[in-house]
Amino acid sequence: MQGGYSMIKQYRISLESKQAGLNASIAYPLYAWLLSQVPTEVGTALHEQATRPINQYILWNAAANRGEWVVNLMTDEMVEIFSPILNALSVIALRSGTLLATAGSTVEASNFQHLLKCGESLSNVQLFPIHFLTPTTFKQDKRYVIFPQESLILQSLISRWNVSFPEAPMDDEDAFQALLRGIHIVDYNLHTTRYPMKQVRLPAFQGRISIETRLPAPMMALWTTLYSFAPYAGIGVKTTLGMGGVSMMKASNLPV
Repeated sequence: MQGGYSMIKQYRISLESKQAGLNASIAYPLYAWLLSQVPTEVGTALHEQATRPINQYILWNAAANRGEWVVNLMTDEMVEIFSPILNALSVIALRSGTLLATAGSTVEASNFQHLLKCGESLSNVQLFPIHFLTPTTFKQDKRYVIFPQESLILQSLISRWNVSFPEAPMDDEDAFQALLRGIHIVDYNLHTTRYPMKQVRLPAFQGRISIETRLPAPMMALWTTLYSFAPYAGIGVKTTLGMGGVSMMKASNLPV
């Protein structure tokens, strides 16, 4: 913990395989493999948490039989438990095949202050793109939601923020409503998809959206901080199992 605030880490690990036929759904068995490397009680404790302080997904190029595994450790405890495993990673043996860690892997650390600075750099921006890299879905009224909604995006990011930074919680309902009034999805290019998990295929979406903001300065600071946090946190449900991986394409001002 630096300066009283938690540290989060993002690992981007280059993997390759000799076996053909693998795809992005290997994120699920990759998570199972990761848990197999730690004491059983760690996995049990994670399973009992509504919002888990770790998420991961893989961007897999089936033609090249290689990909990038992105693992986000969202609390000091997760960094302490999983960083030694990821730092020493060389071979992952799955039922579907063996994966080899290759050169080109990176580790990026962030904390509360860093995210605030990233947000400050976006204070004059009005249009914020979000790219849903892996199948993404939300759960509302016991049903899966296959189109992003402003309220669901905010709820997802805030719940994860409060897990990572309980010392600086975002729990003001009035602030949430003010944010919600000031952000709007104004453009999208999405397609529906299914994410295989065990014996089911979860309904989901992939693609990109653009969010326009009309916010006063204090609310803008909250939004840009959450936006900067999103690539670490993921968006939606089952981000621990490979869903909801996002990146933020270049934010910009609205055209005149």
